[in-house]
Amino acid sequence: MFFSNNIAWYYRIWPWVGFGAAIFMLVLLFATNYLRDNLNIERWYDPYWLAWLCTATYLLHNAEEYGIDLTGKRYSFPKSITSTLAQCGVNDILYVAVNIPLLWLLSPLAAYIGQKKHSKMMASFTVAIMLINIIPHTFSAIFYEQYNPGLLTALFLLIPISVWTYYINFIRINSNYRALSISITLGVIYHLFIFFSIQCLFRSGIASRSKCAFFIFIVSILYYFLVAESDKLIKPATLP
Repeated sequence: MFFSNNIAWYYRIWPWVGFGAAIFMLVLLFATNYLRDNLNIERWYDPYWLAWLCTATYLLHNAEEYGIDLTGKRYSFPKSITSTLAQCGVNDILYVAVNIPLLWLLSPLAAYIGQKKHSKMMASFTVAIMLINIIPHTFSAIFYEQYNPGLLTALFLLIPISVWTYYINFIRINSNYRALSISITLGVIYHLFIFFSIQCLFRSGIASRSKCAFFIFIVSILYYFLVAESDKLIKPATLP
């Protein structure tokens, strides 16, 4: 069963599988036109090309958090928050539950559907998560005055790519600040549910690891459908 604790080996290799997928996507993004939507504009101005770039970027960020960090430590991010998550250790299903469904399945699916339907909300599926994820990394670095796992990619990849993607999607042409606000709000809601599931369900003892992991999986699915449905909130209703 996927949500079980008997696959410890998997917890140690999944960041590198994601890293390999990121490299593969980056090759497609920069060496081919396969993931471009409009060949008449530069890659960096294509919202749907940027959606794929966000997926690849976040997978690289995962590699710094869960693979090897700037100081050369392995699996450093889980170790750094062990005290916060009570019994959560390096080999824990919760890290897999947060990242695998969201980034391996739903993020590329949202990029694909966004490109097919020309939905900028779906194309912003991953960037909303990226933008909010920047906050704990930067505030932790400022507060503790030290490096934390994921900080390097947060500063030099997540911040510039998030800001640029939102600028292209909702500001550069036909500014739509309502759509921008909805996208960011959904990203905040997703993170609040993840925090709730870990702090209020797992740490309090209400739910076991596997049940909490399943709840996180449901939250990821719910986030996907909320983003998909948000298109209806920003598009004007058609007259019968």
